[in-house]
Amino acid sequence: MVPTTNLIELIRSLSGPEQRYFALHYLNPSGQKSSGRKPHFCRLYEAIGNQKEYDEEKLRNDLGGIKNFAFVKYQLHQIILKSLRSFHRERYTQMKIRGMLETADILYGKRLYLQCSALLQKATAERSVVVED
Repeated sequence: MVPTTNLIELIRSLSGPEQRYFALHYLNPSGQKSSGRKPHFCRLYEAIGNQKEYDEEKLRNDLGGIKNFAFVKYQLHQIILKSLRSFHRERYTQMKIRGMLETADILYGKRLYLQCSALLQKATAERSVVVED
């Protein structure tokens, strides 16, 4: 089976600020050195970062404790995408509005109607600013 390079391409495409954001919020969210063992996706991210040329077989050998390697790669890919969405959320108005709508949906589900309504009004105002531009 030929390994896919989607994860490697995604990691290599991260800008310096995106890498820093990912490291601060997902690799070490507490900001402290952990005395315990790091999650598999953290170890994989660091190992890929240390490789000049991607060698999946070497990664599998170096990270011998990872039983389901394909799942950990998938998990890391999803976490990086989540980090990018979070990093760019305020930068792109459409993403900001979408985030407001998702939050409003959660508030509605919790029957917090006044908070939901206020957030929807804010999203509508934000959207009207975009339409006018």
